[in-house]
Amino acid sequence: MMKETIVKIGFGVMGIIMLTGCQPRVLTDILMTYPEKSVENVVVYEPEDSIPADAMTLGYVAVIDRGTTTHCNYDYVKSLAIKESAKVGGNGFQIVQHQTPSLRHGSCHQIAGNILLAGKIDPDSLVFVTENDFVSQLEAMQEAEERFYQKQILSRPPTNRLRANFGLGWDPDKIETYDNLYRPRLGSSVLAGYECLILGNNTYMGFTYMHHNATCSKLGYYRMDYIGATASWSEVFGNKRNWLYDISFGVGYNRYTIKNFHKQSGLGFHFTADVDYMITRHLGIGIEAGYVVGTFKRPDEVIVKEEEDVYARGALLLTGGLRWYF
Repeated sequence: MMKETIVKIGFGVMGIIMLTGCQPRVLTDILMTYPEKSVENVVVYEPEDSIPADAMTLGYVAVIDRGTTTHCNYDYVKSLAIKESAKVGGNGFQIVQHQTPSLRHGSCHQIAGNILLAGKIDPDSLVFVTENDFVSQLEAMQEAEERFYQKQILSRPPTNRLRANFGLGWDPDKIETYDNLYRPRLGSSVLAGYECLILGNNTYMGFTYMHHNATCSKLGYYRMDYIGATASWSEVFGNKRNWLYDISFGVGYNRYTIKNFHKQSGLGFHFTADVDYMITRHLGIGIEAGYVVGTFKRPDEVIVKEEEDVYARGALLLTGGLRWYF
């Protein structure tokens, strides 16, 4: 039953990744709203086109590649921007940036631009997102435009992240039997994982695999393996936005083996904290601290407090390695 539950969790996570990863990511920064319009009323202005002299900017919208996007031809990404423009009352969308598919930037068209409102309008129907005077609104527009293009478009966090780590691990829990006491020693560890951005700029989902092996005093070889679904929260920081920190947790399948003694399988949990340095847009290095713990049925020969039927074993990991972003 436990294995079936874990398998269902894994398929559920992969389903979410597939459903969200195939669509382009839409970013908006809205300054003012007007009564919603039909998409048929929205005019698209290419970068070389002139816009009406009386056009005002209601906000900004961008359609970008998630890394796993499949529906991203030029007409489709424009239709997503048109939909967002109509939603806030715009009757025009001015394309400011158009990134065509390439080996460096991915296989999708990506666009960013201004949501416009032109022609005769009813001033009483125009709603500012923040309640400031007109001068403050102009300043807010300039600040929002700078923030939108420089941070969200030009320096956005990676949509997909692969990591592969090697390092040290230690099981802090001793094993007590009726005739002896065994203490695991410091050993080596491997950690690998994949995360996909699914919500906003910070929330990721994916999976994590951890492996730890060492020796256990008087018993010999000790091994723990874990694989589980992962939810994480990440943030890009630094003046050049080339640093990233990530905090993650998850649930999955855990198994450990002590040679010539016993082996157990059970439900596992993991927690990690990670800091990356992004050398390029697609390559980085990182260091990660983590803890994985599993709950197992107590073997008959193991003594635990109050003789409970379930006991826990865990491992502390300190690893580092390469990162791939796409």
